[in-house]
Amino acid sequence: MNEVSEINESGAKVVALMKLKDLIDRVATASDQNKKDVRAVVEATLAELGKALEAGETLILPPLGRVRIANQKSDATGQIMTLKLRRGGEKKPGKNAGEALAEANEAS
Repeated sequence: MNEVSEINESGAKVVALMKLKDLIDRVATASDQNKKDVRAVVEATLAELGKALEAGETLILPPLGRVRIANQKSDATGQIMTLKLRRGGEKKPGKNAGEALAEANEAS
């Protein structure tokens, strides 16, 4: 299903690849839907994400995170985009977190 290869130059030890077929299989399993129906939705979603990135839009897609174009150039083979992905971690509590606004016995 997933291809695993060794990459020494980048410092990464193992890279697993997810292909379109793998994504469709996973979404179909997770949603308990027909693969044919899932394929249409996944392909349409990916096409729209590609159009949005091509237009220079920043994508805010929880739980994936925020995706924006960090660098972009065109060459003879097509358009090359370097994307920056910011994954959201756990939300930090605000500066007043944990402080009660009123005592339990106080009327509001």
